Amino acid sequence: MIEQALVELAVGVIEKRAELERTCKQLKSQQGSWTLHPMAGYEVERIAIEGLKNAWTMLDQLNRLAQSSLSTGP
Repeated sequence: MIEQALVELAVGVIEKRAELERTCKQLKSQQGSWTLHPMAGYEVERIAIEGLKNAWTMLDQLNRLAQSSLSTGP
């Protein structure tokens, strides 16, 4: 259940980032101006990726700890 939620959220982030990129391209073509929105979008995406990396690291460490407990026995 949690895995599916993470995947769905990650896909949602990617889709929203693509939507932002399309909107900014349209804005640039219509008004010829550049905005900070694309840069902010990249930063948000970078933060999301960093959060997922941190979650992976913590889960990996917990798994290693649990495996260590199994190998040492009660």
